[in-house]
This record gives sequence, structure tokens and C-alpha cells, in this order.
Amino acid sequence: MDNVFLERIKHLIKIVIPRWNCVEVLDLFLLTVFLILRTFLSIYLAGVNGKIVKAIIQLDFMLFLKRIVNLGLLAIPASFVNSMLDFLNKRLGINFRRRLTSYFHGIYLKDMIYYQLCNLDSRIRNPDQRLTSDLEKWAQSLSMIYSNFSKPILDIILFSRKLSELVGWVGPAVVVVWYFISGLVIRFISPPFGKLTAIEQKLEGVYRAAHTDLVHHSEEVAFYKGN
Repeated sequence: MDNVFLERIKHLIKIVIPRWNCVEVLDLFLLTVFLILRTFLSIYLAGVNGKIVKAIIQLDFMLFLKRIVNLGLLAIPASFVNSMLDFLNKRLGINFRRRLTSYFHGIYLKDMIYYQLCNLDSRIRNPDQRLTSDLEKWAQSLSMIYSNFSKPILDIILFSRKLSELVGWVGPAVVVVWYFISGLVIRFISPPFGKLTAIEQKLEGVYRAAHTDLVHHSEEVAFYKGN
């Protein structure tokens, strides 16, 4: 089952990223750059906050005011980086959806496949749900996976490097081990969210198909008074 799943994912990724010089690769590169910038900004922001606390403890009002101004100025590039990350994730999801939609519609509308799916072949239920809502959610989820996967790794590496300069490698190593153990425990006790999501999407497809059938056959339903 895992091999089949991985093969399907590999096939879909080849559709949304057909070559190395496509616009999706450029978006991934820019996304990586801004993820690194955000991590460095987070590290710098932590240092600024520490200096502000130090100024408060020293009761130095002018130093406190100066560092508050620095914090306010830092909010400008931080807001820009966060906005660019959100923009790149959304644009990447749109590009993924555009390629998937073009690919699947090219198959769906060829040789009356749409008629065969709806009337002759029941293996694929609710193709309208799969080609619209499911496809959009898959594209957006794939675009978010890269950020959700790479950002924690970057944070662990860069924050651990910074902490090691301050307190040595023992502290960061203990934190990494703790998060690793916590992740294993959470994975063990968590319900199968992937399976539950698949069931949810299936039920939504059935519900949507029922409304579509009601619209298409409303005259017959009304004539027979629901019978």
C-alpha cells in the first residue's frame, strides 16, 4: 500500500512540476529564501527582546526607548517576509491546481470519458467533487507541505547553532531529543487523521452529488412527489 501511495504521489508531483525550469521551481526557490530570512529574523527578534528586558532591568529609559524603536523598525521587514511567504504559498497552490486541472480535464473530456464515468463505470464516484474541491484541497495542501516541513528543520538547525554559541551543545541536544520523543508519543496516541479526512471528503462528495442529482431530476421528483 505504501509503495502504491508513493508511486501515485510521485506521478502527481511530476504533473505539477513537469521540469526543473518551470515557474513552480522558481516559487519553491523563493519560498526557501524567505523561509531562511524569517528564521534569521526570528533569531534577531529574540535578541532584541532580550535587550529590551535587559534595559528594563537596568532602569535605563533612553536605552529602552531606543530598543523599542529598533523593534518597531524590525516589524517592517518581518511583515514583508511573512506576507511574501503567504503569497508564495498561495501562488504555488494556484499553479499546482492549474496544472492538475489542465491535465485531468484533458483526460476527462477526451473520448467521452465523462459519459463513461457518470453512466457506465461506477469505480470512480462523484467525479465532479474530485475534479473541483478535492483537487483544490490537494494542491493547497501540497503547497503548504514544503513550508510546514522545511521551516521546523531550519528552525532546529539555526536556533540550535545560536544556542550552542551561548550555552554549548548539551542544551540544544536535550531539546531536540525531547521534541523527538514528544513527536513519537503524539504519533502513537493521535487518531488516523489522514483516514478521517478521506472519509470526510467522500461524504462531502456524496452529499454534493445528491444535490446535483436533485437539481438535474427535480421535475421527475416533483411529478412523483418524492416517491
